[in-house]
Parts: sequence; C-alpha cells; structure tokens
Amino acid sequence: MDRKLSSEIIRNRKLSLSLKILAIICTISLLFFAFRLLIRPVIHLSEIKIAKVDQGNLEASVSASGVILPEFEEMITSPITSRILGVQHNVGETVTKGTILMLLDKTAEQLQLDRMKEELASKQNRLKKLQLTLEKTLIDLQTNFEIERLRSESLERSFENEKYIKNLGGSSQEMVKQAELNAKISRLEIDHLRQSIENQKASMKTDVKDLEFEINIHQRNMAENERRMESADIKAPGDGVITWINDKIGTTVSLGSELVKLADLKSFKAEATISEIYLMKLSTGGKVNLIINDSILTGKISAINPTVQNDAVKFSVQLDIKNQPLLRSNQRVEMYVITAFHNNIIRLARGEYNRGTGSPYVFVVKRDKALRTLVKFGDSNSDYTEIKEGLHPGDKVIISNLEDKMHYAEIKVKE
Repeated sequence: MDRKLSSEIIRNRKLSLSLKILAIICTISLLFFAFRLLIRPVIHLSEIKIAKVDQGNLEASVSASGVILPEFEEMITSPITSRILGVQHNVGETVTKGTILMLLDKTAEQLQLDRMKEELASKQNRLKKLQLTLEKTLIDLQTNFEIERLRSESLERSFENEKYIKNLGGSSQEMVKQAELNAKISRLEIDHLRQSIENQKASMKTDVKDLEFEINIHQRNMAENERRMESADIKAPGDGVITWINDKIGTTVSLGSELVKLADLKSFKAEATISEIYLMKLSTGGKVNLIINDSILTGKISAINPTVQNDAVKFSVQLDIKNQPLLRSNQRVEMYVITAFHNNIIRLARGEYNRGTGSPYVFVVKRDKALRTLVKFGDSNSDYTEIKEGLHPGDKVIISNLEDKMHYAEIKVKE
C-alpha cells in the first residue's frame, strides 16, 4: 500500500529540479557568449570607408547652423490711414525702381486736401484785407500828421508874430504866452502822431508777418498732404525682389502699417546660431566657413548677440563675396567658426567614427583584420580631426559608423 510523501521530501525534490533548470540556463548562456567571442564579425571593404592618417595643417572649428538673408531689405510702410485697393505684384517677383506695387484709397486724403486749399484761399484773402486796412489806417494817420504839421507851423509863426508885436507895444505878455503854449501843444501833438505812425507801421509788420507765417505753415501741410497722396501709390524705392506683401485687398491700414518688404538679392549676409558653450570662442572679425552644395564660402563675424535663448547664441556673418550665384534668400547652410590653427599635426579625415555615442575607439585595418584602438581626439573642422594619441601617420582607419561593433576587439575584413 502506497504512503503519502512527506512535505519535506516534496520541497527537496522541487528545490533539486529548480537547481537543475538554473544550471541548464547558465550553461546555455555561457555557451552563447563563448560562441560570440569565438566567432569574429566580418565586414566587406565595399561597405566601409577607409582613410589614412597623415600630417598637415588644421583650422580648428566649431559647427553652427545658419540662414542666408538679403544684406539689404527695406520695409515699405503706409504713408496714410487708408484701405488697400489693389496689389500689382506678388511675392517673389523682381521689380525695378519706381514700379507701382500697391494702390491705396486716397478719397479721404483728397477731401482733406480740398479743405486745406479752401482754408488757404481764405487765409490769403484775410491777408489782403489786413494789408488794405492797415494801409488805409496808415494813410489816415499820415494825413492827420500833415495837417497837424501845417497847423503847428502856423502856430509857430503866430507865436513869433506875437513876440514881434509885443516888442512894438501892440500886444500883451499874456497873448505872447498863449501863442507860445499853443505852439508847444501843437509840437506835442505832432510828436504823438509821429509815434503813432511808427507804432502802426510796426504793428502792421507784426500782423502781416504772423498771418504770412500761418499761411506758410498751411502751405507746408498741404505740400506734405500732397506728398502723402502721391506716395499712396506704393512704389519700389529701388530694384529688388518682393519678399512679403500685404495682399488682403479691402483691408484698412493705419499710418505706418507694414505693406511690402523689398530685398536686394544682389547682396547677401548670413545669420547663424551656435550653442552657448561656444560663446567665449566667438569674436567680431572671426573667420567663418559656409558649406553650400559641397562648396566652401568664407566670411567674418560682424556682430554677436550677447543674449542667450534656448541655450543658443545668435551672430551675424558678413560674406567675403556677397553676390555668389550659389546664394539664395532663406537658404539653410552649415557653418564652421574657425577657433584655432594647428600646424603640422597628426590628423584623420572626418567621418562617422566619433559620432553617435562619441566612442574614443576606432578600428585600424591591418591586412585582413581591423583592430579596435583607443584614440585621443583633439580639435576638428569640417574636413579633419586632430589625433593626439593612439594613431600614427600611415595608419588605415575605418571612418564609417561601426558603433554596433565597438564591443569587438577585432573584426575580420574581406574584399
């Protein structure tokens, strides 16, 4: 008769089975890793790029991204508050100086100009009336002055006659004094009239000058209004290409609103962005290389924006040749800012060997195998990387991306 197994025996059997399974798994894993170590990967020469280490000069640089922009771009604004009646040209079109780009409604400006003309005519009539009135007043004063002058001369003669008659005994002292008083009063009245005439002349000049000044201001305002009306037919100030235009016909635009951007595509500049960690390496006048379609253009840093935005710094580049046929507006370009110059150093052609994780290892080809080699890199540019340690002139290095094989110490190389 069968007996029931004890719980301790069952527990021991389960433990024994678990240990056997674990041992099998460990054995399989060890065999797998051993197999991988024993089997060397193979690469073919047709799948990789190989460069030879040499000696030479190197301009150290750091990379930046940039965009090509017109060196001169003019914004045309609205000379009046109006609305857009029509657009004569579109974005991308080349125009010449004087070409009408846009038409604005000039009705309100014309009405204002007509009112100003009427006001000017009224002011000019006022000036004529004022001049006539002042001239009449001046004539009246001068007539009164002449009358008073003749009267004064008569009184002076009467005074002299009274003195003469008194000397003859035919007149009294009282009559002489009265004649003298009349002559003095007449002289004072003449002086008063003379001063009134001078004051009237000065007042005339002031009143006329004030009104003439007011008319001149009004005429200048009219001329400014006429100029604004003429410029309401928006014209190209020079030859160029339209890079932006407000083409919303019927839209109301206020004085100073942006209407058209016109760029001179005969001359270009570049605006660049670089990581803030390289800010201290930037300097005004520093050399910059631009890569466009495998061609290298050169330029100099013209301005540096000290403000850091999104961990990046912006700077402007003045191109040595501003009218290169390769240049296009808003064209994205790769840039390299030159930071140092190394003479006669060990260098390796730039490739994908130190991209990705930035591994310090490369594979050096020796006959039919490639050996992983520890390398110390230095400065670099778009063409070469400085080798400080680990490689020698003449070494053949795989410059393709072998990041997935960096855990192998050796790779077999086949034709």
